[in-house]
Amino acid sequence: MALRSLSGVLVTHSRFRTRGTAVVDFRDHDVGGNAEGHHRKDTDPGKRFTSAPGRIVAMREFMVNDRRKYSEDHSAQDWFRINDRIEGTERLEISWDCEHGAEIKEISYLIIGTV
Repeated sequence: MALRSLSGVLVTHSRFRTRGTAVVDFRDHDVGGNAEGHHRKDTDPGKRFTSAPGRIVAMREFMVNDRRKYSEDHSAQDWFRINDRIEGTERLEISWDCEHGAEIKEISYLIIGTV
């Protein structure tokens, strides 16, 4: 059983740091949407996954701006959300969302499956 792994970092476009979506295409390891792909690695380019691969998606760099820092009511409710959805053996869609004033700058991913 041969394995293929793809990994990289999504660097979000400045206009989409509070909310956006990116797609990682498994065929050519291309990244599209509201982020650019950096540090992309592919152990077996050109091979196709035989079934939906496993994946790990994680926030890598983020920023929180406390909008109430000069008052006694500090913001303790900042939130960040990253969702991922695998689309068969072809692609992974990653979406992100965070409270206004916070920013998600980088998201890392690792995809591993049989080829």
